[in-house]
Amino acid sequence: MKKLSLVVLGIMFVTIIYSQEERKNKFDVNFETKIEQSAHYPEGNDAFFQYVLKNINFSNEALELGINKSIMLNFNVNTDSTITSIVIFGSVGYGVDEEVKRILSETKFAPAIINGIKTRQNVMMSIPVKTPSKGVRTN
Repeated sequence: MKKLSLVVLGIMFVTIIYSQEERKNKFDVNFETKIEQSAHYPEGNDAFFQYVLKNINFSNEALELGINKSIMLNFNVNTDSTITSIVIFGSVGYGVDEEVKRILSETKFAPAIINGIKTRQNVMMSIPVKTPSKGVRTN
């Protein structure tokens, strides 16, 4: 009985020690994720917002009303820097949403880099949109 108890205790001790060792998974797959770069506009967010405001063509109705709002966007930045699947939340209306989509689809973003590989990434951002003061043209 003592021998059996010692064998069981020995097995438990070895099991506990073994289970606390760091070891690779049996397929030797690296599950660590290193995000080296998130998708972004190369010159920064402020430069992107200025780019949008500079290139937007406001409708006459939007100019008359004087828009000063933010548009919430969700889109994918692909590995080739193109932007797809643009969704707008909280529409501004007056053709502003369509203009922001047009500008965004023509813009190149730097793709995300994860574990050294360019990767498609979903981005959500809020873009401030403001019509110019009366008497000032955008284009």
